[in-house]
Amino acid sequence: MARARQPFLRIARHELRILRAERTLRPVSAMLVVLLALALWNGISWVSNQKKTIESAFSEENARFKRARHEVVHPLKQNANVEARNDPRDPASFGATLGKRYAVLPPGPLERLSIGQSDLYPYYLAVSTRSRDTFVHNDEIENPLNLLAGRFDTAFVIVYLFPLVILGLSFNLLSGEREQGTMALLLSQPVALRSFAAGKIFSRAIVIVGLVVAVSVAGAIVAAPDAPASIAVRTILWCLTVAAYAAVWFALAVAVNASRMSSASNASALLAVWLLLVIIIPSSVTVAAQSLYPVPSRVQMIQAIRDASREASTHGSQLLGRYFEDHPELIPGGTSKAEIDNFNAQTYAVQEAVDRQVQPVLDRYDAQLLRQQSLVDRLKFLSPAIVTQEALNRIAGTDLGRYRYFIAQVDRFHRKWKDYFNTRSVQKVPMTVDAIDAVPSFAFAEQPFSRVLLDVAVGLAGLFVPAFVIALIASWRMRKYQPTS
Repeated sequence: MARARQPFLRIARHELRILRAERTLRPVSAMLVVLLALALWNGISWVSNQKKTIESAFSEENARFKRARHEVVHPLKQNANVEARNDPRDPASFGATLGKRYAVLPPGPLERLSIGQSDLYPYYLAVSTRSRDTFVHNDEIENPLNLLAGRFDTAFVIVYLFPLVILGLSFNLLSGEREQGTMALLLSQPVALRSFAAGKIFSRAIVIVGLVVAVSVAGAIVAAPDAPASIAVRTILWCLTVAAYAAVWFALAVAVNASRMSSASNASALLAVWLLLVIIIPSSVTVAAQSLYPVPSRVQMIQAIRDASREASTHGSQLLGRYFEDHPELIPGGTSKAEIDNFNAQTYAVQEAVDRQVQPVLDRYDAQLLRQQSLVDRLKFLSPAIVTQEALNRIAGTDLGRYRYFIAQVDRFHRKWKDYFNTRSVQKVPMTVDAIDAVPSFAFAEQPFSRVLLDVAVGLAGLFVPAFVIALIASWRMRKYQPTS
């Protein structure tokens, strides 16, 4: 075993010396480090802006609640008729505007490395007693070209540019030796062609993969104070994903070299493979998902809300009766129908009716998104780039699944919020300092980490298995390899 290792390690060390002498490895490595550093800095800046925005939102919320507590105890004008919408003592106004509370999705554990889909979806929502659509789909204005292209982060460098670096250093692994006439001399020594190719691959992989891993670990160390418990495991999974993705491209480089084409032909073939696997197939999968399962348009959703609101408003008194039938606990004991026929109760009844009519549109929207994601999950193994991107997003905590988990918690919080304020409003119980302190608050709970591990394990299998199969094919083809032209 030791004798078998010696030629392999000797070849790897010799190849490193050749690469340094050719002055190829240093500029390529420097370029890769610069790209990774810029991407990491961009990710750090993105997360920093997120945190500043969240802190600003919480500061604004705390100021509102502090002001409301003061005004409940010390109204601006004693015994004066304060406008209802500006009166913190009115539970309807407090729940709708004055006391709205932010539900926040904190940055993912490794979001500095992979921004993923966190720039597509809102990460903070101002929850109130109003309809869910008023805050879930009320996004901030963003340049659509930025959203289409995505942000430049470490995951982008790994998925799109890292393979080009690998192929640029590996396209002439065997063809270069054969064209220089040194292949026959090398194989006259007691060294198998497979050991020779493996040594050349190892010398390149240990440098290039090592640089990517080092920058990734540095980014993880920066993120460690946010979630120290899970950062270590996530960093290991990240590094394994990088290694598996690199293994696919190194295996492809060896397989193409084993075909005995010229170095120029190898470069052209590998570039075509890169275009197919990294650009064409992912774009085709995205187009197929959006074409087969189109989501309802925003215009359709707004029109449905308007139609439902108009219809519900014309039947306010009927809806009010149905509302109290569904919520008899809101009727104070001994209260007559005339007394409970108030504006707030009718408003909630109308809103509940609107929510019921609009819900099918929202459900159809969510169902189509799930069908799109399901199709992508089935087709992603056609491209290692899709598998890697989804695995890196999952590890970083910037995937669609984590956002949907957040929205599900927001929905539960919204129902709890409405129950709290609707009860007080219909029963005409004014807000007090104690009532303000008892207002529900939101705290995001992360997904079970076991689910993350399972999803990433599937992704790793989707990379290591193809790499192993391609390596076997390359090994088989090298048996018939002719060392001379």
